[in-house]
Amino acid sequence: MATLRFESSHLVKTSHGQVRRTESDALRLQFGANSCTLRPDELRAFEQSLTQLAANVYHLDAPCRWQVRVRTACDQPVWVLDSTEVLQLHDLLDGAVTMLELDDILQEAAIARP
Repeated sequence: MATLRFESSHLVKTSHGQVRRTESDALRLQFGANSCTLRPDELRAFEQSLTQLAANVYHLDAPCRWQVRVRTACDQPVWVLDSTEVLQLHDLLDGAVTMLELDDILQEAAIARP
């Protein structure tokens, strides 16, 4: 099956951060001063773990500081974020996971050519 390659290495980019593919097909997450490199499955797991925290932040609706543990080789394994940053990071990761799912769909639909 043919492998699709897109011209941009950016999977998703917002004013708060970005997720881009590296040459080794890992994903480089940059959010503010924080950054780390994750495999696609690690990024999905990170987004899932942050979903519950983001729901609590929405529900609490108060300015707080949160410790977010990144379970991979990162520059900093624990990020300290305020409530707004938690929501912004969740949006960024949610967008990245959506783009990974779209990429999977496109890969499955690709027609191999001799």
